Amino acid sequence: HQEQQIPKETTEGELQEEKETDEKDEEQEEFGIQYYDLEILGQKYNYKIKYPFEMTQKGEILYTVELPRGGTEVRRLSHLPVFPTAVIKNLDSGEEKLKIAVKKNGEWKEGIFLKSKVYGTPIDLANFGIPINSSNSRWFVRFLAEFEADNEKEIPIIEAVSKLGWRNGHFVPFSNNCPYEIDIDYRLEKWINAYSSKGTLKEWRDAINPYRKNNLFRFILASSFASVLLEPLGHRIFMVFNWGNSRAGKTAALFAALSAWGNPNNLVMTFNTTAVGVERLAGLYNDLPLALDEKQVNKSQTDLEKIVYMLSSGISRIRGNKTGGVQAMNSWKTVILATGEETISTPNTTTGVQTRCLEIEGSPFDYDEEKASKIYELVGENYGTAGKVFIDAVLEKYSKNDYYILRRELKDIQKKLEQKTSNDIRSYITAVSLVVLADIIVNEDVMGEKPEDKSSINMGLYILENLAKQQDIDIVDKCFEYIKSWILANHNSFDQYNAIAHIGNPNLNPENDLMSRSSSSRSMGLFSNDVYYVHRSVLEDKLKSSGYSYLKIVREFAKRGYITPTTDENGNILENTVQKKYRGRNARMFAFPIAPIEKLDEEERKIAEEEFISLVSTGMMPEQRDKMYAQVEKEINEISSGQDETKIEKSTEDIEFEEQLKQLGIKLN
Repeated sequence: HQEQQIPKETTEGELQEEKETDEKDEEQEEFGIQYYDLEILGQKYNYKIKYPFEMTQKGEILYTVELPRGGTEVRRLSHLPVFPTAVIKNLDSGEEKLKIAVKKNGEWKEGIFLKSKVYGTPIDLANFGIPINSSNSRWFVRFLAEFEADNEKEIPIIEAVSKLGWRNGHFVPFSNNCPYEIDIDYRLEKWINAYSSKGTLKEWRDAINPYRKNNLFRFILASSFASVLLEPLGHRIFMVFNWGNSRAGKTAALFAALSAWGNPNNLVMTFNTTAVGVERLAGLYNDLPLALDEKQVNKSQTDLEKIVYMLSSGISRIRGNKTGGVQAMNSWKTVILATGEETISTPNTTTGVQTRCLEIEGSPFDYDEEKASKIYELVGENYGTAGKVFIDAVLEKYSKNDYYILRRELKDIQKKLEQKTSNDIRSYITAVSLVVLADIIVNEDVMGEKPEDKSSINMGLYILENLAKQQDIDIVDKCFEYIKSWILANHNSFDQYNAIAHIGNPNLNPENDLMSRSSSSRSMGLFSNDVYYVHRSVLEDKLKSSGYSYLKIVREFAKRGYITPTTDENGNILENTVQKKYRGRNARMFAFPIAPIEKLDEEERKIAEEEFISLVSTGMMPEQRDKMYAQVEKEINEISSGQDETKIEKSTEDIEFEEQLKQLGIKLN
């Protein structure tokens, strides 16, 4: 053996390359292996294809089959070049997917598919444009499986996420040098592609900044930025709902808020989307704002409240799989921006919905339609630049020590708002505080203005004063006012004791009770001593028909003293109802103590007394009524003649009669 002499000008790298080339030639001759150098969408690959598969110079994929009677036959698998280009390991689901490239009409395109689909029922590949069909699917699956195995070292493994937002100190897709790829169904690419940019930050800033003079516009814009602060600061999800007349510019403000992140035309959706669709997009956007426009379109009140609850809970519903088990649950942490011509809440909307939703009435453009319509043109030419600057500022300036500086500033803002606002709903104050904090960062780091907190604080105070107070949203209080009004409006539907009856211990029986029956065909209960005793079934029907939870409401009524419950000697509630004699029978009723108004002017008092005497008189026999009138006239004559009332000798009958008058609310002067 004579040692080969290597020329001095030949480098080790060149020698290694020659060696690998020789090995490939030997493999190709001995094992039927082909090697291909490809460039797909700017990325270079060096692939090998083993027998029985091969690829022609035109890019066609062929395969060789052995015939039953001997010999072989070469058949075409695909007229287009098809190659796996990456294995996607999803950090969210733990699933592996295959990124596959196909060259069609002279251009490469890539799609991501679950391996269970690729190697099981690859119909999605056909929908993507890969020429797979029922006759060649078995060979196509074999080709892809063997290709992946033979090129294991060449096919890169990419870590990916299936939702946007925070991930291990990075914000997908806006933070610099983000190592994660976005792994989504190709049918959702429309929304991912919307997170693009057009124009410059200066152009966007110059277009948007003048509109921030309106506190409502400024708040909606800052709420869009506040969405990305929820996760690092551990804040709960909330909704900002701007409602009011049409042509107030509500949708235009929504477009402006979303233009910070991307093309708003493709980011806004309406309430007319299905609940499943809203869930999927909320899970995709994750830490970015979710926009819902036009609440009034084709949704029932129940559906709307379900959407608010679902979104504010931050987690999707549990759903079963067709093959058993449950589907993977989705989650998010976002600020929801929404608009409508009417409020989301109604009189029987639960407190939980209202505390999650900041309902603000008004126009973000001071009802200037020209200003509002101009915003569409401005954000159509400038979008997607401000959000990245905001993310960079949050990471570079505030991310140290678990965002300690931001947490401290948030507490300071909350204290300032609590001291100055009359709003007493804590969830509103904390949500507005977060938006104020975001506005301060926007002011300094996005708009490039001098550090100044006063205008942001004033914006927060303006919003808080235009939000509901605790008494406005407490469903139990609202329900009590509703039921109280209903009871008083139906006063004549209650039975009452006659004046001659001994009120403390009525002796009643069905045949000859001492009662004035209600004037309506159906009695609602009994009225006695300023207490309305309502039949249990009557109240239950009313609450349920009005959309209230019967058990919850009566329990809270008893706790708050709105009804008089049955209690033990220690004051513990035994029953929400009380036992009452009603038409000679024992009945359990709800007792509503509704006292009359005491402070009336003279004219109102005179009218009230006349009406009350008239009411009482209608329930008496003629001789009883005449006797009462005669007694009243006698007393008045004696007092007017100058006799001292205390010196008049009164009979036992007179004393009893006066006691009855007192219990009926009649006072003799």
